[in-house]
Amino acid sequence: MPVPSPVRERGFTLVELVAVIVIVGILAAVVLSRFPGVSPFSSRAARDQVVSGLRYAQQQAMSRNRPARFVFGAGRYRVQFRDSGGAWTDVPVPGSGASRWQLPGGVRFAASGSRRFNGLGQPVATCGPGAGVDLTSGATVAIECETGFVHAGN
Repeated sequence: MPVPSPVRERGFTLVELVAVIVIVGILAAVVLSRFPGVSPFSSRAARDQVVSGLRYAQQQAMSRNRPARFVFGAGRYRVQFRDSGGAWTDVPVPGSGASRWQLPGGVRFAASGSRRFNGLGQPVATCGPGAGVDLTSGATVAIECETGFVHAGN
């Protein structure tokens, strides 16, 4: 009587399973990044970038002892100071030399405008409710009236 051969079990190896999981993960990352909308990470990054930009404008005003402003619209902004001739001059982006910053992840400003600081770093003509900067992602950046302190809003 012949000896029966051992039963061969069917299934996937660990290497095959890991390869499939990696491929599905890569595809998911590519597909999800194509969906419209703003991720919470982009919203937070944009808000933090606007806080930094406003503080940079304030710092430029104080270090130059001249008015400076933060000009914003759509998804871009720039920092300018008033030169000795009275004209507004762009402050280049540190490290790049460009004159405009771009907000990340499709986030935009809710409105266009500017926020100005005097030579002491205090806000000029934009104080009280609505003095901050709103983003389309729902984030808000506030500017304190008396001190000019810039921080993330609610």
